[in-house]
Amino acid sequence: MTIKRIITQAGLIVSINAAVAIIPVANAEPYSPYPGTLAAKLVTIRSASTIDVSAQTWPGYTRTFSISLSGIEVPQSNSDAKLCQRELAEQALEFVKEYLSNAEKIEIHDMTMQTSADQNVEADIYTEKGSLTKALKSKGLARPIDTENKEPWC
Repeated sequence: MTIKRIITQAGLIVSINAAVAIIPVANAEPYSPYPGTLAAKLVTIRSASTIDVSAQTWPGYTRTFSISLSGIEVPQSNSDAKLCQRELAEQALEFVKEYLSNAEKIEIHDMTMQTSADQNVEADIYTEKGSLTKALKSKGLARPIDTENKEPWC
């Protein structure tokens, strides 16, 4: 076998492996590798809609996930936001901190991710008081994500 043929075959193998590695990610649909409910422990609260938790996904194996609350948006406290919106964002953050830090149990429901290796996932978080997403919406501190809804928060 000549050197040229070996290099050509090696290049073909690398190309095929690269294509196989890229295709599933490009066409990936969110899926739930851990269907149902997972018991979780609070790690940190990054914002009113992004919460880090740890959960046992397999006996003896615990993972940390960064949960984005699915289906909602919360007021943002960026520098471009009006003062009233920044105040609402602070209220939402304080509400989430109280809701989760006083919880006797925390569960992740309906977690979805792009690949099973992802740390960033979408889910709803429940406590004995119910859904955090529903609680934020009922307090006026969150609303359904709607690309057409560009109404100001206040």
